[in-house]
Amino acid sequence: MHEMAIAESLFSLVIDEMNKHNCTHLISVEVTYGAMAGIMPEALQLSFELIANESNYKNVKLNFVCIPIKLKCSSCGFEFEVKESDYGMITPCSNCGEQLGHILLQGNELFLSNLEAE
Repeated sequence: MHEMAIAESLFSLVIDEMNKHNCTHLISVEVTYGAMAGIMPEALQLSFELIANESNYKNVKLNFVCIPIKLKCSSCGFEFEVKESDYGMITPCSNCGEQLGHILLQGNELFLSNLEAE
């Protein structure tokens, strides 16, 4: 489960930010991830909670924001969003119908987007 490694990295970032601002109480963390990032939010939530509880930061609320897949057509340049379930090797452009060679503009991100601490 690679979510444990991701949770460890995120938690390390959280602790670094808390230390920078002399915070001792962690309230909530927000993680933004792309639909194509290969993240299972439930597994990441569980991993993060385990790490937080071992580090005396119990009851930390972990929130998720999912960024949809956005492509740029290789033929006409049109930018369009695609549901994760509809994304594949052949994904027709919603403007011209071109099926191949699109550029992925968004959807594979993963970052710590917000932190609430005192």
